[in-house]
Amino acid sequence: MSLPADRRLERSVEYLRSAVLGFIGEARERMARRPELFEEPENFLEAMLAAQREDGTYSDGEIVGNVFGLMLAGEDTTAQTLAWTSWFVAGHPEVQRRLAAEAHEVLGEEPVPVDPETVARLTYSEAVLREALRLKSVVNGMTLQALTDTTVCGTAIPAGTRLLTAFRSVGRAAGGPEFRPERWLEEAEVPGQKSFLAFGAGPRFCPGRNLAFLEAKSAMATIARGFELELDPAAGEVRERLAFMVIPEGLRIRVRERASGSRPQPVSNTATTEEEVRDD
Repeated sequence: MSLPADRRLERSVEYLRSAVLGFIGEARERMARRPELFEEPENFLEAMLAAQREDGTYSDGEIVGNVFGLMLAGEDTTAQTLAWTSWFVAGHPEVQRRLAAEAHEVLGEEPVPVDPETVARLTYSEAVLREALRLKSVVNGMTLQALTDTTVCGTAIPAGTRLLTAFRSVGRAAGGPEFRPERWLEEAEVPGQKSFLAFGAGPRFCPGRNLAFLEAKSAMATIARGFELELDPAAGEVRERLAFMVIPEGLRIRVRERASGSRPQPVSNTATTEEEVRDD
């Protein structure tokens, strides 16, 4: 017998499923009126429908599942990633100075990035985000099932085996616990030190990856350009809380507007941070 909370969840899921099927129906009608959209779709849903018509890549159920993923995991994950990134930035003044200097240089007189080309030039902002994702991925793992007999790192995994993967261990195995965004800008490659699985990998990686970086880089550059961040010493220790995502609990940051016309001086490209990240 299901509990009242379970029945409410089932009703909510069915409501969302009906809504998504409505979105799919509207998109199909729009594409029927404008056949050129099958060649040049204007959004992710149209792209999946175009692939479905061309070679049956997606079933309707898979399209619904992908849209669910975008709706339920596409915004909170980015918001929590920004929270963790802000925590790192507030605790590392030299990183914050360089982040602010880049924002001033790239944005010029604009308070925010005005187009994707501008966002693409925020290379240090992306390095900071990648390093935060390496150490504090808000998606801590994923459940998988082996479809065939396989071997991973010498371990035999029979078909049908259910696996619980731990994403964070991949990034820390070679890169260690040190928060050092510069690693992502260095040409020299140390195996594994530039690894993270926050968006999965392979042909089924998270379809929202590029959008997440676009949003997060824009937000961090805007914040760094206009404000100084400082951890609130009265807030106590920041802990991790697992609630589908890894959420920072007890995080409090003091925000101070930068003086008008102030322009932070960039720090050296070789600057590193020595503080280690504490695991809770």
